[in-house]
Amino acid sequence: MQHSKLIFNGETKEWLFLLEGRQKSPFAPITNNLLRVPGKAGAYIQSSKTDVLYINQPVGFIVEDDVDALDKLDQLKSWLLTSEPVELQFPDEPDRVYYAKVEGDISDFARFGNQRRGTITFICPDPYAYGPERIYTFHLITSQ
Repeated sequence: MQHSKLIFNGETKEWLFLLEGRQKSPFAPITNNLLRVPGKAGAYIQSSKTDVLYINQPVGFIVEDDVDALDKLDQLKSWLLTSEPVELQFPDEPDRVYYAKVEGDISDFARFGNQRRGTITFICPDPYAYGPERIYTFHLITSQ
């Protein structure tokens, strides 16, 4: 297990571990609208649409007892359930920020002794990753 540096909505949970197996396409899905013409091989591309990006991140945590487990689950709910997409950052993607919201539930949530694990699905309606803001200074050159 790798210790979490997952940052969601400006917060991290020190007790949360990122597990191997994140599923994220290198780019958002693209759907092409095609026009097929009888007698012509292939088709013409009329337009393209970029869809949302999904990120599936397996997570885990260790609990002391059932009371601690319930407390950590309550913390997860209050941390992860937002009304709008918020900033999401992963430790292995430095200087990249996604704007994400939790989608669905943790249907694969499992208990193994004092360990808890499951997969969180994030939806990014804006499917692009953003880097740090850069400020550029432009100088106007005039000729006389």
